[in-house]
Amino acid sequence: MLNFKSPPLPFFIESVQTHIDEGKCYPARSNVGVFNIVYVKKGKLFISENNVDFTINTGEYIILRPDTKSSSKQLCDQESIIEDIQFTTTSFWEEVNALSTPQLFGDYYSHVLHIKKSHSIKKKKKIESIFDKLRKAALSGEAESFWERQQHFIELLKFLDDEWRASEAKATTVVAEKAAAFIKENYREHLTNARLADELGYHINYISRSMDEVYSMTPQQYLMFYRIDQAKLLLLRTELTIAQIAKQIGFKQTPHFSRLFAHNVGVSPLKYRKKYTT
Repeated sequence: MLNFKSPPLPFFIESVQTHIDEGKCYPARSNVGVFNIVYVKKGKLFISENNVDFTINTGEYIILRPDTKSSSKQLCDQESIIEDIQFTTTSFWEEVNALSTPQLFGDYYSHVLHIKKSHSIKKKKKIESIFDKLRKAALSGEAESFWERQQHFIELLKFLDDEWRASEAKATTVVAEKAAAFIKENYREHLTNARLADELGYHINYISRSMDEVYSMTPQQYLMFYRIDQAKLLLLRTELTIAQIAKQIGFKQTPHFSRLFAHNVGVSPLKYRKKYTT
């Protein structure tokens, strides 16, 4: 699994379609500095990366890392058509396997994009349509084609993320993300663990374990941090009083809100506002 912390999202560089004749192979690469999504539209590829061998059949892809050596230890036994996408990222990323522990976690604003290193695509027509749009935009010299390429590439990333979630996402990941979404939608209200459990249909202990695994915090901690971030926005963008802001983000008592804000931000709400608006 390759995990990418976003924002910023990975961004597109190039898209080409390559025909590889029988008896030929995918070219070797070494520390090229960019990721490659290699999708087999027709035929079969044999690729080795870091001494791990992969067989990529029709309708499957592999993502090659920017910091490794890869080569083909076996020639193609049939004509193959390859969609080859180059992309990079300026954010944190990691590769993890079933035995390693992920180090990247999402929070109330950021998202961790999960993409399988190699995978068999179920909706082949959908992904091949995205590849066609990417290649068409990549060939265009129009200024607006830059935005088209990035939009289509984001569509591709979402498609690959959705494929993983639909087939292999851990149950705890799904539960944690559902809990986080519910908290974001209802943070202004009195949101108890009992209500969260009732809305999601899971025991609160399971929800808490899931959120701790994915976000490294409990539901109530997530709620508090999200409320504080919303308070920051209101302090900078509005002229609401501290009491009005506290009420709007779900605190019944202004002093309680001010204490929590100061403890987590380092300054009181009023000093925070003065620091960044004067």
